[in-house]
Amino acid sequence: MKMRKIVTHEYDGTPVSFDMEGWMNASHAGGLFGKEPGHWFGLDLTQQYITGLASRRGVTLETLMVSRRGNERLRGLWLHPKLAAKFARWLSIDFEIWFEDQVEALTSRDAVAVQAARRQASTSYRSLCEALVITHRAVGKETKAHHYMNEARLINEVLTGVFQGRDRNQLTIAELELITLMENRDVLLLGQAKGYSDRKVALSEYLGQLCDGRVQHYGQLG
Repeated sequence: MKMRKIVTHEYDGTPVSFDMEGWMNASHAGGLFGKEPGHWFGLDLTQQYITGLASRRGVTLETLMVSRRGNERLRGLWLHPKLAAKFARWLSIDFEIWFEDQVEALTSRDAVAVQAARRQASTSYRSLCEALVITHRAVGKETKAHHYMNEARLINEVLTGVFQGRDRNQLTIAELELITLMENRDVLLLGQAKGYSDRKVALSEYLGQLCDGRVQHYGQLG
């Protein structure tokens, strides 16, 4: 289960934790009704469903449920949205309906966030292209199509270790945000008349700073 933003929603005044993909803290939910997730897992129909879902998705059972440690929001058994929906129905019909409403709201917001991240990345790339033109023009050099592509590939190489393009429609919000930050930093480096090699070194150092900051942030969440 990937680390994603954790949010809490209240059901009858009691908080239940979700992540932005619709995973739910089943320990929280079960506690609302005085029921243990383990009792639900012991049902034959539950075992049949879990086995069938894992087979259909081509995944292991362990990828559909995760026990997590940490603070009150994180601690407990987390269920894949498909399992969480079945578990919610077992708890109560009203809770199932409430659960469906929360997941719908989460996924809708996530879709909006993805579009916003793509727009930001598109804007930062345009700024990077303009910076290339200005930089080249200052030394009497014409900016050609491969210059734009190579600059994008430079950033991708720093991020992934591979000098090639990436389909941004397939990237996550976190990846898009990271590319946006890297492109904005590259614009500054071009403005300082840094050469290709120097920009690569500086971008690598900047990535290290960003990653260190994120590790510290997630450590605080746990």
